[in-house]
Amino acid sequence: MPLTFKRVFVTVSTLLLTPFVALLSMYSWIHFGGNFHEVVKHEIYRSGQLSSVEFRQKSQELGLRSVLNLRGANQDATWYQEEVENASRLGILHMDVSLSAGTALDTEQMEGLLQMIRKAPKPLLIHCTDGADRSGLLSALSVLDSGQTAGQAQQQLSIRFGHFPYLWWSYTQAMDQSLEQYIRTKP
Repeated sequence: MPLTFKRVFVTVSTLLLTPFVALLSMYSWIHFGGNFHEVVKHEIYRSGQLSSVEFRQKSQELGLRSVLNLRGANQDATWYQEEVENASRLGILHMDVSLSAGTALDTEQMEGLLQMIRKAPKPLLIHCTDGADRSGLLSALSVLDSGQTAGQAQQQLSIRFGHFPYLWWSYTQAMDQSLEQYIRTKP
């Protein structure tokens, strides 16, 4: 039976579209589902920006005692005002640090962030916009700080959590470079 143009077109289109649809579905699940994960058992969690309702639910469910916002103080943003208000109402320490996923951190900066994490009341939630890059780096540092291996730490900066620095236009490679530098300089 000869292949028709229509059959070839449908087959080729399916082969090309299937990976695209799978990646789009994964991206949507990660970025629009809160990207919430446990980093260090019962102590440190990571996420993307949670809605006000999600923040209250997770805080009460896990007994959160502190939150580290990596998006910086955004006084005029509704999400920020709601997060600070919810944290205050629930007795949660709210800390702000402004990081860019495209700017590498030096070892001294990472040590300073680790000091904040160590001193923060636990359980602690670390979040950025999507929970993929900046949260990934701090999660990786927390994993190392908890005594786990460099390989386990590097998994925090992976596609599983929405971190995708693999193409030439991805500026988020700065987070991987920061972690690699930290691993090289620490025993």
